[in-house]
Amino acid sequence: MYLEVTTLENNTLHITCSVGGFFLNSSSRDKFNPLPAKMDYKSHTLVELLKKASPHFSSKFSNLMNRKIT
Repeated sequence: MYLEVTTLENNTLHITCSVGGFFLNSSSRDKFNPLPAKMDYKSHTLVELLKKASPHFSSKFSNLMNRKIT
């Protein structure tokens, strides 16, 4: 499966989902390229990959997870 995600920083990420996990691929909006991107972001979960690739997501996700349930 392949995903296109726009981050909170307004960057577009092209993500490959495989049995081994998730990684950024070298695709663009105009051209499909499933090879791993030069940025070596790989993870076993989509959330961990997004936290590595997007500092804003990482911060917001941490805040959300630290909120107390009322």
